[in-house]
Amino acid sequence: MIKPFKRNSVQIIHRIQNIGRWPIKLGCWAMSLMDREGFVVIPIKAEKVDIEGLLPDRHFSIWPYTSLEDKRIKFNEEYIYVMKDSKIEKPLKIGTMANPTWAAYIMENMAFVKEFSKIEGEYPDFGCNVEVYTNANILEFETLVPLKTLEPDASIEHIEIWKILEIEKLEPTKSDIKNKLEPYLTKY
Repeated sequence: MIKPFKRNSVQIIHRIQNIGRWPIKLGCWAMSLMDREGFVVIPIKAEKVDIEGLLPDRHFSIWPYTSLEDKRIKFNEEYIYVMKDSKIEKPLKIGTMANPTWAAYIMENMAFVKEFSKIEGEYPDFGCNVEVYTNANILEFETLVPLKTLEPDASIEHIEIWKILEIEKLEPTKSDIKNKLEPYLTKY
């Protein structure tokens, strides 16, 4: 279901209903596919989870076919970037818990932004609410909600706010994302 939301935004409601006869454990994945060269940025900003700031506060999941030496993945202390490169056939997939809860696909001077909420619960794939897969042909980025056991006739929803922004050309750098993209977001 698509609803107008705010200026330059649309609210997408993904809903799954159990039409079966028994309970099923599942979660909503909201998948968006891109076929042109660009990159995804996922925020992974630090936050203290204990008073001293000594406990880990971020993680990422990698799939068996993913190499951390792959030049399409780039990290810094606040963001993960995954680039689409049509010259590289080998697939890669990475996931994490976005903080704050948004992710964006950047292409030339356009940004496709997904904003969503963090819901308490058991997230799939070792606790991911954002996952990115790419190969030579596509780049897909997904947002996820926690797994839930649905009784027959029950449903689960995942709500995203989509924005398409015309912005200055961005590079996958901390300063570009902080200064040229984040001022246009509501969740940062």
